[in-house]
Amino acid sequence: MSRVFIRYKEKTNGMKSVYLQYYPGICNIKGKNVRYEFLDLEMYINPKNKNQRLFNKTIEEVAESIKCQRYLQIVRRDYSFLAKDNLDGDFLEYFHRNGDYHGSKYEAARLHFEVFCNKSCKFKDLSPSLCEKYRYYILHDKHLSNMDKRIRHNTASSYFNVFLGMVRLAYKDNIISEDYTKDVKPIKWNHNTHKEYLTMKEVEMLEHVKYDKYPDIPRACLFSMHTGLRRSDILNLK
Repeated sequence: MSRVFIRYKEKTNGMKSVYLQYYPGICNIKGKNVRYEFLDLEMYINPKNKNQRLFNKTIEEVAESIKCQRYLQIVRRDYSFLAKDNLDGDFLEYFHRNGDYHGSKYEAARLHFEVFCNKSCKFKDLSPSLCEKYRYYILHDKHLSNMDKRIRHNTASSYFNVFLGMVRLAYKDNIISEDYTKDVKPIKWNHNTHKEYLTMKEVEMLEHVKYDKYPDIPRACLFSMHTGLRRSDILNLK
């Protein structure tokens, strides 16, 4: 387990900066070994009067308090204090890297969010209010391939759940310090949607229909019927 030490570095203006040293170092989410944490605190190198000595004492107490807090966090294996170095990271790139390999639904969810945020979203931009704004947006969003047609309610629910999952994952990875999704209502799935379906007799009739011009089309349709795969999934097959 890492230990925590208070260290000082003298500056040229008669002050010294206060920072923490971790030994051994702690690995952050990117696998980088973190050994130092700068606290944005300064003290007088040679205090010349009572006020400056009192100032130094106050800074020492603050630094000691942070040191104790960090030690307790390390004991609890809570490394959220490392997250502040990651807040300038690209959330969209994180979404792409951790979502797209799940399939077309995750990729589509990311593309809709990119349109919403104008292709720019850092981890520090995430907040409950941003989640709420995106919730409203996705409920009224249009198909990327057909901007005259609104996406269906259950599709919006699915895409929004993917987005919330990525935000929660960033929290679990200690990139953001709070789980912003816990205060955001998911979009409820509508179980009363009407679905058209074919009977087995109708499927058997289609199996005997000749379609010589494009023979791959009926084969793909029948493959979809018997496997349950969506058109987008079949198009991605190799």
